[in-house]
Amino acid sequence: MTTDRALRELGLDSLGAMELRKRLVAETGVHIAPSVVFDHPSVGGLTKYLLEQFETAGTDADVSVLDYIERLGTSLTARNIDTQLRAEVAARLRALARICEEPGTDSMTARIESASDDDLFAFIRTEFGKD
Repeated sequence: MTTDRALRELGLDSLGAMELRKRLVAETGVHIAPSVVFDHPSVGGLTKYLLEQFETAGTDADVSVLDYIERLGTSLTARNIDTQLRAEVAARLRALARICEEPGTDSMTARIESASDDDLFAFIRTEFGKD
């Protein structure tokens, strides 16, 4: 799968786009325009835009990575998570741990480009509930 593939081709409709934006804002606290998915309709374009927004927000608000980790921990303990979701979260956290241990492998674009189709579809199913 390439990063220039349209999100619509991956099954993201208007309602899904709004839900994605809502979740990104809720989890990151970063303001994201309602039209973001339509302004950046490819996986790569949206990723690039979001990374720029997160970097700017982190600088402007002096938000550290540790703050994000703390928020994630709070979110996970505050929710009743089923076994499948718990396993997916654990897998993603292990992948993030590997990135922390291997300098230079933290490029979001590189991770998307190296992800298998199954990985990407699993992500979409998790984020948008599509089967």
